[in-house]
Amino acid sequence: MVATTASTPEPSAWEGAIRLLSSPSSVPPVKSRLGPAWPVSAALILYTQIVSLAIAIPLAVVAAYKNGKWIDKVLGITAFGMISLPGFAVALILTYWLGVKLQWVPTQGYVRPTEDLVGHFKSVVVPVISLSLGQIAVYMRLLRSDLVATL
Repeated sequence: MVATTASTPEPSAWEGAIRLLSSPSSVPPVKSRLGPAWPVSAALILYTQIVSLAIAIPLAVVAAYKNGKWIDKVLGITAFGMISLPGFAVALILTYWLGVKLQWVPTQGYVRPTEDLVGHFKSVVVPVISLSLGQIAVYMRLLRSDLVATL
């Protein structure tokens, strides 16, 4: 026979979820942390879009102009490969090579453009490249197919 001991009842799923969502008083609320972070996120979005479009548009024009040729096929295969790359893996590889091995960019941190413009661009190179790869592939494929249909 198994002896039972008195214990506290297990919390329900709702009580557990409420505990996870409520923060201890020592941790600042999320709202106070979003204020300083949104300009950095907005800058990364802007840089990513500029880089993605600056690279995707010329590649799409070349692929559409050489429709069916070897360059079109190489660009298409490359685009599908870029779509399949996870951004976090690209960021880790770029951080290792550009930051640790070559020491061209910082491995962590963010430099505001008002502090040091060159340092600012060095601090956003890895995130912008890793975020841009998938966007370049998508923009290139969409624009190429629209150009082929139009031409």
